Amino acid sequence: SVALTGRPLIGNGTPGGAGTGAAGAPGGWLLGDGGAGGSGANGVPGGPGGAAGLLGSGGTGGAGGVGATGVGRAGGQGGNGGLFFGNAGAGGGGAVGADGNGGGGGAGGTGGIFGGGGVGGTGAMADLATPNVLGGAGGSGGASGALSGLVGAGGGTGGVGGAGHIGGAGGAGGAAGIAGSLFGGGAGTIGGSVVGAGGAGGDGGASLGGIGGSGGSGGAGGQFAGAGGSGGAGGLVLVPVMGSSGGLGGGGGTAGLWGSGGSGGAGGAAGAPIAASAPGGQGGLGGNATLFGSGGAGGTGGFSASSTGGTGGHGGIGGALLGDGGPGGTGAEGAPNLGSGNGGIGGSARLIGNGGNGGNAGNATMVSLLGGPGTIGSGGILLGLNGIPGLPMSPNLLVNGSFEIATPSPSGTSSVTYPGWSVSGTPTIIEYGTPRVSYVLGVSFPFPDLPSFLGFPQTSPPGAGANFGGGGPVATSSISQTVDLSGASAKINTGTTPYTLSGLLGGALIDPSSTSLQVTFLNSSGAVLGTGSTTSVSALDRLGITGFQPRSVSGTIPVGTTQAVVTATFNDSNPITNHYNNAYADNLSFTVGAPGLTPAALTVPTSNVGQLEHVFLIMMENHGFTDIVGSVNAPYINSLLATYGSGDNVYANSHPSAPNYFRILGGSDFGLTYNPNPPSINAPSLMQEMDGAGISWANYAQSMPYPGALVSTGEYSTFQIPAAQYSYVYNNTVAYQQQHLLPLTQLATDLQNSSTTPRFSWIVANNANDMEGPVESPLGILNFAGSQLTSHQYNIAAGDQFLQQQVSLIQSSNTWNANESNAIIITWDEDYNNLGLGIGNQGNHVPMIVIPNQYAVTSGGMLSGQFVTHEYYDQYSVMSTIEYALSPTAGVPFTTLTFNDMYAKPMNGFWTP
Repeated sequence: SVALTGRPLIGNGTPGGAGTGAAGAPGGWLLGDGGAGGSGANGVPGGPGGAAGLLGSGGTGGAGGVGATGVGRAGGQGGNGGLFFGNAGAGGGGAVGADGNGGGGGAGGTGGIFGGGGVGGTGAMADLATPNVLGGAGGSGGASGALSGLVGAGGGTGGVGGAGHIGGAGGAGGAAGIAGSLFGGGAGTIGGSVVGAGGAGGDGGASLGGIGGSGGSGGAGGQFAGAGGSGGAGGLVLVPVMGSSGGLGGGGGTAGLWGSGGSGGAGGAAGAPIAASAPGGQGGLGGNATLFGSGGAGGTGGFSASSTGGTGGHGGIGGALLGDGGPGGTGAEGAPNLGSGNGGIGGSARLIGNGGNGGNAGNATMVSLLGGPGTIGSGGILLGLNGIPGLPMSPNLLVNGSFEIATPSPSGTSSVTYPGWSVSGTPTIIEYGTPRVSYVLGVSFPFPDLPSFLGFPQTSPPGAGANFGGGGPVATSSISQTVDLSGASAKINTGTTPYTLSGLLGGALIDPSSTSLQVTFLNSSGAVLGTGSTTSVSALDRLGITGFQPRSVSGTIPVGTTQAVVTATFNDSNPITNHYNNAYADNLSFTVGAPGLTPAALTVPTSNVGQLEHVFLIMMENHGFTDIVGSVNAPYINSLLATYGSGDNVYANSHPSAPNYFRILGGSDFGLTYNPNPPSINAPSLMQEMDGAGISWANYAQSMPYPGALVSTGEYSTFQIPAAQYSYVYNNTVAYQQQHLLPLTQLATDLQNSSTTPRFSWIVANNANDMEGPVESPLGILNFAGSQLTSHQYNIAAGDQFLQQQVSLIQSSNTWNANESNAIIITWDEDYNNLGLGIGNQGNHVPMIVIPNQYAVTSGGMLSGQFVTHEYYDQYSVMSTIEYALSPTAGVPFTTLTFNDMYAKPMNGFWTP
């Protein structure tokens, strides 16, 4: 093959030499990536990346050479992806020139039939100190393949414009549906474009003192079906001078015959003035629909610290036959004592459809400084209503609506605390770009991560922050927040006060799980007066591409409303049996036509937890609420449920077992999706904090052969001592370990006197009694598997007897009957469905029982007798309760380690209000 064609059958292409600007060689005819283009020397552009053959990725374009004279040289174009399957190469970055102007980024290559277009290269930074020099333009994103939308790829993202005295323009997003060619580094062949989303336009480059670069326009959707790409954000002006302004937001891309136009990009912001003021940039135009579909939303105006906020962009036009006009963009919020931006004009419908609402003016510090509302889009000629005019609106009244104040799950497979929100089930917060493990299973080693295109969202949408919300590891979940509207009652009772509820909603690949967003309006008695709901974003809406799309609903607040409850429900429809909930949300916003209202402050939940002298925590294994409550195999546990307080709305945070232990001691899952051998965590812990505060503690393990044992043997497993997973404990002295890691037989001796009983005791059964095992023998494995498929009763009887022995031991001790407040907390690490086994789904709903001694009732404020609390608690609630109960100062935790325990609701339901 090489002799005949100069190209191997299988193999990667040779990269172009550094400093030569030579093209990368093509990859093998059947399989192989194209070689990267060579970087340019002085005055030489970067070489194009080599094309792939049938299967493979195109080579990256080479970086441009420094301009010996004139402008910097451009980066090379990315190589085309494999004709059948393969993503195109990214364009090379531009270089700076002798005259101070930056070179443009190279265009991304064209994707193969099933491949995504390459990312455009970044424009070079220019000489910021020289007036009127330009940052290099970002390269345009490469076009995607004809059928790229079927496998989750779309047109490439345009490159970011380079910074300069005048910012470079962002590159245009790549169009969908252009098939790559087999030959050449650059040329593509027009194919039968079918489905695929247009790429996002690149952001405009920042400007030191001129005009921020314009955002690149979004790429067009596939000819038959596909949404237009969103426009890039306009460039920022760092130091405004006379005549400067934030860059114009890029226009949204036009949709295919079936699909919605892309959203316009946000206008660029302008910083604080030095020599002059500069207005914020105008939001980009919403993309137009073609035949069926809605016009894209206009972009938000850019904020200015020194002048009037930018105007919102014009909404896109609806489809020729059917589709609503896009809403006008919101004007930028005004800086203190400065005017806010005008709302954008709503897009019109054409034949059938409603006109887009006019954009709302940005919020301002004084009524006289409010921008003008956007005018409406007209309804369809045949059928449709005109849009609603924009109004001056409040700021976003949701607390932490973008989930930026949070400790995200490092694994993405654990639920976390949502500061400012109430939750049900096991929702999570994940950082964009978090790797996704291929399999979650209770073994001692991790499975490899999935490729990024099969993982969690990698990059945040325009205007989003670092984190997004998700449905979490199992089952449907939700988050909700109550907004106080009583301060605008007089205005609301006129019957003319508008509201807008909006957010970015999304999902993963072809998983049909989706997020629904609703607001419920209540009067002062709690009666429902009305609701409003957005549409969800289905897998079809996303064309099987992991990501987000904007959704909003606007209307008029019902007369008599004093509060509104906003709820995002992550609906689990995952057909895969382990039921990971791939419904996503970000940038949730609720605004009303009462600019005087402001969001509530974010505060930690109120704690009723009283001080305790001793806390005993007993964690059992692998059974859900319905497995235990009412089970004939758990007579003792059910007698406790009939005697003491319990919780029926308690959730474990993840699978498998070990991370559920670790999070109570450290406030995170630490990215662990398996049951590791110690030590696995190098992070602050409750053990370290208790030592610093003078609070005694111990981990008691059944069958431990001697104090401080760190090697599993016989019935004993180091899995029983979660404290040892932390390097602070594992790497401490032998004497320290022998003081804190103890055989369960030592508990009876310690309980003889209150002074010898640790203030915090974690008690763990061995595998034969913890309700999960034993599973060391073939018969045990068969019994375990049979129980998983039937009534989930394996080993419950043994665990019931273990609990009876330990609780009776504690309750008959001198420590328990002293004049001190003590409590026993019994709960389970997870339900019977280990996520990796994919057998059933109980949503990780687990039992909880709390037993106080008499002194804790009479003098410590704990509730006595049988009762059930319906408040939501999880394992971070247990952690928070320990922090409050053992604190030397009532009502103040002795420590907090992460936002998870800081903002978790303590177990208040077991104390008097």
